[in-house]
Amino acid sequence: MTGPTRRPATWPRSPGSSPPSERLALSGAVSGDAAVPAEVATSAETRLALARAQLDVGDYDGAGATLADLAAEDPTDWRIAWTDGLRRLAVGEAAAARGAFSAVYDDLPGELAPKLALAFAAEAAGDAESAARYFRLVWTVDRSCISAAFGLARACLATGDRPGAIAALAAVPETSQLPRGGADRRGPDPGVIRDDRR
Repeated sequence: MTGPTRRPATWPRSPGSSPPSERLALSGAVSGDAAVPAEVATSAETRLALARAQLDVGDYDGAGATLADLAAEDPTDWRIAWTDGLRRLAVGEAAAARGAFSAVYDDLPGELAPKLALAFAAEAAGDAESAARYFRLVWTVDRSCISAAFGLARACLATGDRPGAIAALAAVPETSQLPRGGADRRGPDPGVIRDDRR
């Protein structure tokens, strides 16, 4: 069962923990390192990278402040909503995460990543029916997204649909790198969804 103390093992993952040297360079860049050109230090890309690095180390308040500054400058940038959704999911604010991911979905309706993020957020919020709908949509479109199959199975079990859960897991290819018997049980690794195949 998922909830504030137990998050899905296939939680959205970071693109890889930022090395300490990268985090220091990003922090220095945005705080006025003279070696960094001003246009680089103040760019949205540099500050988004800083926010992602802050998420990697669990500095959710710092990431929130970085994202708030960015949103004040350009509230239409979907990358800010995406990163804020990841931050909110990591701190257990599932309803707010759903709102952020919904905004990204509105901006990028054909992309699967916002749908998968909405599924994780719905699952974290205890809305198994919505989670199942989004996981099923992603799994139907992209059979290489194994996390969607495991998420669909969890959502089916949460709604009492044991045959649906079995069918979702039975559809996972034998060549999958994830164990067929269940998802990894290590717990959450909040961050950016990058490569669903671990």
